[in-house]
Amino acid sequence: MSLIKARTLLSVAVCMTVIVCAVAHASTDKQKAKKVQNDQKTLSAENVAETAVYLYGTREALNSVRVNGIEKANVILPTNNGDRTGQLTTRFVRKDKSSLDFRRIDLTLQDSDSLSLGFNGVKIWATLNGLPIEPRPEQSKTFQASLIHSYTALLRYREDGSKIELKTQQSVKGLDCHVLLMTHEDGSQTTFYISTT
Repeated sequence: MSLIKARTLLSVAVCMTVIVCAVAHASTDKQKAKKVQNDQKTLSAENVAETAVYLYGTREALNSVRVNGIEKANVILPTNNGDRTGQLTTRFVRKDKSSLDFRRIDLTLQDSDSLSLGFNGVKIWATLNGLPIEPRPEQSKTFQASLIHSYTALLRYREDGSKIELKTQQSVKGLDCHVLLMTHEDGSQTTFYISTT
């Protein structure tokens, strides 16, 4: 066997060993997380929330990955004159607390106006076709609620100073779920349904 073939086989064997070990390690960690979540004696609101954070990617990984970014999506809006298509772009800059995060949402509809809503850590602002406008009160309220009551609130409950409480399990569309009631610093509440499996 030539030296090149031997090195290639050795490299493949090493890569396969690393992959198998990584999969086995990840499987063991997930089994531990699942065991903690389903063990009724140790089940608490913090156990459920921390298991969700862990399975989402761990707190350290989330802190390093979700610092700032851009998310894009295509949208279809049904209207009386037929469907309208467009693009939704969300830009964010993460701060120490969710309530201080900078966020901007741009909606551009095909052959139509573009609307931007943003939060600069202090106030909500808006533009229509690039010109500043005063957002309507219902727009501001909905936008502010989307900043507070998102899934990321669960992932950042500790740094946000939110309180969590475990409620009785519920079945949602046949799926057994832990129910977490989160009370935010401003007194508002969000309910999270987290699968027990």
